[in-house]
Amino acid sequence: MRDYKKYTYIPATPEEVYLALTKDISIKLWTGAEVEFEEKPDTEFSFWDGDI
Repeated sequence: MRDYKKYTYIPATPEEVYLALTKDISIKLWTGAEVEFEEKPDTEFSFWDGDI
């Protein structure tokens, strides 16, 4: 299988992106779903009822 890469420009600061990806309330806002997430190293997380 060949490698695949996709690049996307996100019009936000690195800090804003970090907060969007690591705070459960932010994740709920952009996914529209319940989320299981803790901002701790080596913890498991789940989006979209376990699809991710």
